[in-house]
Amino acid sequence: MSNVTSHLKEGASHLWSHKWLYLWRAFALTSLAVVYANPLARGISNTFPEFGVKLSKTPLLGSLAKYEETKTILVSHPFAVLFLIVVFVSWEIILRMACGEESAFERFKKPEVAKRIMLCIGVAVLCTDCWFYYAGITNSSWSGVSFSFSAILATIGFVAVNVAVTMFCVFLTPRDRPSKESAHA
Repeated sequence: MSNVTSHLKEGASHLWSHKWLYLWRAFALTSLAVVYANPLARGISNTFPEFGVKLSKTPLLGSLAKYEETKTILVSHPFAVLFLIVVFVSWEIILRMACGEESAFERFKKPEVAKRIMLCIGVAVLCTDCWFYYAGITNSSWSGVSFSFSAILATIGFVAVNVAVTMFCVFLTPRDRPSKESAHA
């Protein structure tokens, strides 16, 4: 019992000591979700028409049709919010790798292989994210791709804001301080 209590105290202490990081992440993800979820959802539903179905028309969530506010939500909207979280985490891992913080990969027997795999996954997620955003801005699909300079600029701005917000999270993350025992050893 005391072991569980000590873990809870340790977790609460960690959360409290990193409160600004977690508050920033919550604020950033909420703000990005509000601003970018709709273009991403539109791009997802343009690219994959199956995601363009209204959420209230799905078998499990048909009860949403009773409420006026939820009638226009598509299946792609919750997917866009989840995808935005994956993009945020991918950017954070890639930026940490680029800045030389590779402590997350030390737990693997082959950290170089784990870094390469994560880099491939991250680049694929980020490229897909750029396409979804561009497709949402231009209202294009795979079959009818249209070029729009303003949509390219909006996509570049979207990526820049994601990188800036994620980089701020990396800066807010405190560095591990060496313990007193290892400093005297």
